[in-house]
Amino acid sequence: MTPLRHPAGIATLLLLLVATAAPLSAQETAQNVESSAFLQSQPRVATGVPVLPANTMRHAEASYLFRDAITFRLFVTADDPDVPSVLPDGSTWQELLCGVGRVESVPRHDQRVYRLLRPRYTLFALIPGEFDGVCDVLSAFVQPFEFFLGLNPGRIRTLAPPPEFPAVLDLSRLSN
Repeated sequence: MTPLRHPAGIATLLLLLVATAAPLSAQETAQNVESSAFLQSQPRVATGVPVLPANTMRHAEASYLFRDAITFRLFVTADDPDVPSVLPDGSTWQELLCGVGRVESVPRHDQRVYRLLRPRYTLFALIPGEFDGVCDVLSAFVQPFEFFLGLNPGRIRTLAPPPEFPAVLDLSRLSN
């Protein structure tokens, strides 16, 4: 009997694989934590996207914390919102090109609001104005979110329960 067909052989092979796998060093672990944004709580359903003028859009929202100091708030709605090109305060949407698609942004106090239209949903992000890794945040969110959405596509329409948001956003492409 070959070692791979014998239960003891499989166990030995697995033990060798585990023993030879290099564990992450403390420095590598710290770098991974330093370059990740973490979901602060499960997404919740609310009405009225707070970053827009008066509206009644149902959406799922959650916050992420990056480097223990920067908070990103993300809002996802199945609606294709009719957002005015000029907001009540006179600000206008500006286009930003990201790898995930056409993104529009507008200033709001000391932050910026970003809007990304996707085929099945619209993503709004409220991100501090001085943060320059917006495209990385949106890209890190969209890919896993769409994977989860593909597992249960109806959740974006019903928001019952709200769609899954990724627990961790990998922002390792950002410069320190």
